[in-house]
Amino acid sequence: MKYMIFTIILTVICFFWLADTTITFSPFTFKCERPWHAVGMFMLIIGIAITNVSAYNRGYKKGANDGVTEFKDALIEMIESAPDKEKQ
Repeated sequence: MKYMIFTIILTVICFFWLADTTITFSPFTFKCERPWHAVGMFMLIIGIAITNVSAYNRGYKKGANDGVTEFKDALIEMIESAPDKEKQ
């Protein structure tokens, strides 16, 4: 729960920083100079994260398939090279 709250607070602070936010208190004003810049940067970060997850899943599946194939080949080779018990 603490991690989630910390992440949300950090995300909001980063958004305000990227949007060049200015806050004045004399007459209270809250102004974002470049809100679309912040939105674009967050979309870019999300896109990179999605690409990273996709590549990880693809590599994980390929590694699992290659591992099964290598294990199967090693098992077949071990069975074929073992001496037959029936001949003894």
